[in-house]
Amino acid sequence: METNRGAAEKEIPGWLCLREPGRGGGKNLSGKRPVLERTLKSVLSFFDDAVFNEEVSKKKNMFLQGTDPRVKMLIILALLAALSFVKNPAGMLPYAAFCVLAAALSGVPLAKYFKRLFPALLFTSVIALPAAFNLIVPGRPLLMVLKPGAAFAKTGIFITEQGFFSAVGLILRVLVSLMLIFLLTFTTRPVDFIKTAGSFAPGFLKTLMSVSYRYIYFLARRLEEFIFVQRARGLGRGGGRERAWAGARGAALLLLALELKDELKFAMEARGVSGHSIREHRQKKFHFGAREAALLLLALTAVLA
Repeated sequence: METNRGAAEKEIPGWLCLREPGRGGGKNLSGKRPVLERTLKSVLSFFDDAVFNEEVSKKKNMFLQGTDPRVKMLIILALLAALSFVKNPAGMLPYAAFCVLAAALSGVPLAKYFKRLFPALLFTSVIALPAAFNLIVPGRPLLMVLKPGAAFAKTGIFITEQGFFSAVGLILRVLVSLMLIFLLTFTTRPVDFIKTAGSFAPGFLKTLMSVSYRYIYFLARRLEEFIFVQRARGLGRGGGRERAWAGARGAALLLLALELKDELKFAMEARGVSGHSIREHRQKKFHFGAREAALLLLALTAVLA
């Protein structure tokens, strides 16, 4: 009797072995995770990597990491402003070369660096490439796509020289601008980035940025916990239930943010803090040394090339 009972207890019911939607690692029967979960996880992963990643920025012995953050931010902002006046696509290549060289000297993983540019490349190409055709931008033929026929008896469809260089210029401008921005975020610790950006803003904006950074991180982690609970309990299966779950979690996250705001306000008032008595972050003494001079020289070379 005891033997049969032990055998029955060791036997796992068949329905527990089924991989249902939302269970078994969050995958459905086809082996794919729900669309909502994949989207939220991708957004959180990008946000976490772009804003809170310190894997590269904490290497103080590297080129840009050891540069004064204020000098670095001013130079990159100046490069972004100069890039906006460049009309020729070839004139944007020195800016791209500056980004690649600075990233290599700073120990930034180039594969990860360029991987961040792919979504922008795809999105910008969808917008810009149609303008390369003569149906949108008239001009001299560069590449014939569809010869003149019944529907296009006179001109046909071809890529114009003017439209092609306009599309390439737009794509390059977006990519190089993002390369400059990612170069700054990769090599600057988030806390230093907030302090540096706040040094160019009034005191209350500096405090707002600092508090927002800390609580955005907390809320992002809570959203990740919501996704884990939804996956573990198999909730939100199907389009309608999944949308209802997303709406409910969005409302819960909003209420949590409002509660955190009230708690923060009461905590500051209890400590005698007012809007005019907030102690500002102390910045390190402004430093302009060999690394800052080398960065400025590289930037001038890219602008004047």
